[in-house]
Amino acid sequence: RVQELVQELERSNREKEDLQRILTDELAQLNAAKKDESEMDEARREAAQSRSERDEALRQVAEVREQMAGMQKQVAESSSLRAQLDSVKKELRNAQQQVERFRKLQGKLAQENEEDEKGL
Repeated sequence: RVQELVQELERSNREKEDLQRILTDELAQLNAAKKDESEMDEARREAAQSRSERDEALRQVAEVREQMAGMQKQVAESSSLRAQLDSVKKELRNAQQQVERFRKLQGKLAQENEEDEKGL
């Protein structure tokens, strides 16, 4: 009878050791799964941060493009104004030349009138 009890105790100890090994394996798997989940959460956070940074960069690029378009428009307007200014300057020179010719003609006519009056 004692021998049976000893054998039953040994069997019980083996079962206990087996159960402890199984429990240890399960705990190791659980810890590994928790670690994997934690790493995945971190990867998700990093991905969200990357998306946020990308969105900000795209917003800044759009803003710079908008500014460049505004500058190009200003350059075009400036070029147009410069052309208008050059045209006005040219017209002013022509008008000044006409005024000068008119004055010369006026002076010439006045001189001719004086000569005609003296001749009469």
